[in-house]
Amino acid sequence: MKTISTFFCGVMFSLNVFAQGAFTDTLNINSISAIYSATSFLFANPDTYEAGYVVPGTEPGQEANTTIFVSGFWMGGMDQLGGLHVAAQTYRQLGADFFAGPIATDYASAAYTDRYNRVWVVNKATIDEHIANWNTAGYVVPASIADWPGNGNVANGEAQILAPFFDRDANMMYEPEKGDYPIIRGDEAVFILVNDAAETHIETDGDQLGFELHIMAYAYKTAADPVMDYTTFLNIKLINRSVNTYNNFYFGFFADPDLGDYNDDYVGSDSTLASFFAY
Repeated sequence: MKTISTFFCGVMFSLNVFAQGAFTDTLNINSISAIYSATSFLFANPDTYEAGYVVPGTEPGQEANTTIFVSGFWMGGMDQLGGLHVAAQTYRQLGADFFAGPIATDYASAAYTDRYNRVWVVNKATIDEHIANWNTAGYVVPASIADWPGNGNVANGEAQILAPFFDRDANMMYEPEKGDYPIIRGDEAVFILVNDAAETHIETDGDQLGFELHIMAYAYKTAADPVMDYTTFLNIKLINRSVNTYNNFYFGFFADPDLGDYNDDYVGSDSTLASFFAY
């Protein structure tokens, strides 16, 4: 059966709330390969609808063992006048409530879409090499570090600081050629920028929240803890860039696990571990 849950085995997430045809890439580390898209459509290709949370990861030409078909975020709250605002989506068959990129003034410009219709993948080894060699003659900054979206285009209504980075000279400008570098979690991470304000909410018909989501998916590579070999994490920051103050706010996590045949899937929960699982 098709199942909706707020949590699932193998993926853990933390949430921080702060006042104030999509590109895909893969987190491919340890024994898990997971697809992420620029629209927060997690673990499946939004163009082909192929499941992309593979455990264990496979080599090209091998049959993939997928465990999750798709996941996403649901959120809603009441504004100061009692109006309900909702952003949520399932399979994007009827439309979408989340869109690539940060809150901005112009979402349709080529400069905006070219920059933000993507996800960013970077690993700790590349960052460590950059830290050691950024000031070495002949060193070339790797694309994964050079393209990190540390700063937004303020002239287009974007926040000055977007993706987290180490600011060597504390000038609030991301300058990897001067020793700045991405701050990530884990040994490899995917960073995604999403908003719910670029277009009308066709999936829910809900009023926009004016939220910006900073999503970081990551994993640790360590032989000391074999559980980490089958675990990925999600950290989601919700930033309220609207003029509204929300109350009675709820955040949920939609998940459709598919363990082989989708007709024989079940879910359970363990309150002592604060977790849900599929079997």
